[in-house]
Amino acid sequence: MNIAAFAGGVPFFPVKVSGQGGKQGRPLVDLFGFNIRPAVADDFKRLAKLFEEFGEFHRRGRPDLFVKPDGPGWALGEIERMIAGPDSTILVAQDSAFPHLIGLATVHLRDTPACAIQPSHRIAEIAHLGVARHARRHGVGRALMREALRFAEARGAAAVELGVHEFNAGAIAFYEALGFRTVTRRMGVRLAE
Repeated sequence: MNIAAFAGGVPFFPVKVSGQGGKQGRPLVDLFGFNIRPAVADDFKRLAKLFEEFGEFHRRGRPDLFVKPDGPGWALGEIERMIAGPDSTILVAQDSAFPHLIGLATVHLRDTPACAIQPSHRIAEIAHLGVARHARRHGVGRALMREALRFAEARGAAAVELGVHEFNAGAIAFYEALGFRTVTRRMGVRLAE
C-alpha cells in the first residue's frame, strides 16, 4: 500500500476520482478528488455532521427505531476510543480541495470464542459506512470499503461482516456489487405498545 504523509503527520491513502457524466449524459463540471485517511480527534465536529446526515436518512427509513438526539449522536470519548484502536478505526474520505469530510467507515475487530462446533476466529465488522449526499457516485464508498478491508486483513481478520437495514436497498446493492452475500438473517416483529 502506498501511504503518503498528510498534513500533521497523519497517513492518508491518495485517491483521484473524477466524474464520468451528469444527468442526461452531460459531463460533470465539478470534478473532484479525495483522500482516504484514518480519522483524528480534531475531526470530531466534521464526523458529527456526517453522522447526523446518516442519522436523518435512518430516521426516515425506520422512524420506529431511530430518533433525533438532543446533541451530537456520538460523544467525543466514543470517537476517540474508536480512533485509538488498536482493534478499531474510523476511516474518513476528505475532499482534496477543502477540509470537508465526505465519507466515513468504522471498523471493529472481534475474536469469536471457540466452542464445540466452531473454532475461534477473528471477524471485522464494518459498523458504519456512509458518503455525504453530494459526493455519492464518485467512488468514495468503494475507496472507503477497500481501505476498511485492508485494515481488517492487516490485523488478521478471517472475514468482514456488516449489517444493513432492509429499507436501504441502495446500500444492499452496493455491498452485493462488492461481493458481500447474506450469511445470516436477523428478523423482528413489533409488539403491541
